[in-house]
Amino acid sequence: MGAVLRYSRLNGCSPAGMDTPPVLIEISIISGIPRHTVVGLANGAIREAMDRIRAAIAAVGLSFPRGAITINLAPADTRKEGSSFDLPIALGMLLADGQIECEHDVSSFVVMGELTLDGGVRSVRGVLPAIASASAVGITHFIVPEGNRNEALLLEDTHIHCVSHLAEAIDVVTGKRIPERPVQAQQRC
Repeated sequence: MGAVLRYSRLNGCSPAGMDTPPVLIEISIISGIPRHTVVGLANGAIREAMDRIRAAIAAVGLSFPRGAITINLAPADTRKEGSSFDLPIALGMLLADGQIECEHDVSSFVVMGELTLDGGVRSVRGVLPAIASASAVGITHFIVPEGNRNEALLLEDTHIHCVSHLAEAIDVVTGKRIPERPVQAQQRC
């Protein structure tokens, strides 16, 4: 009998000026010798994320997945940088491992945020251009750091979920946190 593939996918963004297209994040976990591999032209901050993700997952009382973990950042020929991939990778790992179940189609979300060792979510750069670029291709749901709230709320007709902890992001994905209404101009007063 072959190895069982556990898989998830969601979207993140790599800040790259005003043109910040979504990046598809695929997570594959198969049984075998524990290891992790990040592919898709990831810089050092992304490759170092595993230590932050491991600690943050433990901080919410869940287990870091066991097995051979492959993280694919697509498109593969575009350079990705920054710590904004921490939160989507952590959520993707928990989904692929079956530790959390998705209430929503997370492929319709863009998720951004840097994780702290205690599970906190730090603000990241490039949230406004990321939301604008993703909205242009039809994505309207976003999970972003609470510290980026003012920037995130500048665009209309989007569902913004501002989180300050990994546990809050898990609640959004699992449906325990009620989705916020689309941001409208009159709500920003």
